[in-house]
Amino acid sequence: MVPIPEKNLLVVLIGEQIVLHSLNVVDKPGGPQKALDQLPGDKMPEIGPVRGAKDIIAFHIKKDRGVFYLAAILKKKVMVFELRDSGMIREFVVIREGLALPDGIRTVTWSGRGLLLGFRKEYVMMDITNGNIDSLFGTGRSNQPIVANLDPIQEMLIGEESAGIRVTLEGEPTAKSGLVWASLPSCMMFSYPYLLSIHDGNSIEVRNPLLLTSTLADQRQSALNTLCQTLNIKYVDRISSKGYVDFDMQRPNAQTDPLALRRL
Repeated sequence: MVPIPEKNLLVVLIGEQIVLHSLNVVDKPGGPQKALDQLPGDKMPEIGPVRGAKDIIAFHIKKDRGVFYLAAILKKKVMVFELRDSGMIREFVVIREGLALPDGIRTVTWSGRGLLLGFRKEYVMMDITNGNIDSLFGTGRSNQPIVANLDPIQEMLIGEESAGIRVTLEGEPTAKSGLVWASLPSCMMFSYPYLLSIHDGNSIEVRNPLLLTSTLADQRQSALNTLCQTLNIKYVDRISSKGYVDFDMQRPNAQTDPLALRRL
């Protein structure tokens, strides 16, 4: 479920189909809760499904130069859509289709103008202009790909075994450290500057992956891997925040005051 407040849209994966709902209702007098309580059956007004896409496994949205793009993965291909907003009509229109994939696709994440795809055994980078795929590295024994975009930092955190590896938008591991977990999370999200991750369905760990400067090997042998807050919550299944990556956001560099990032 991905809200796009700028367009008053809520994008939801229902079954194997992507459906658009209107968020206009939350701006009505009385506040969001009153407006939602007055909806029949507590349902958000539905605009309609994204046409041309069925049997969807997962999707991810990005904002780039003021335009919203949606990448959807099916069993053996990728489709890319662009949001068209004429005022009266808001819809995602296909701009790229037929980008073939091998079996086993699980996750999709926008990485600049390309896509980072997670398969059961490996991560790959796809060039959506021609469909070319470059292998990055394996998922390890877990066979469970998991990725978090570290927006506004131009990096991603990728799960491999019981570690989170920081990589550039091109998929290259950075010289900086990652994270070490007792177990690979089933779900994670980044809200600057904190990474929240679910472990074994019974706890949420809160860490700052930008503070650690030691290597993964050092963390595995020290107490650094315990520097986190653990929230014991049984049966927790999923956490989420802003569901799209904003490439229009101001990007920090080596000279940027770290405190300035708090205002992004």
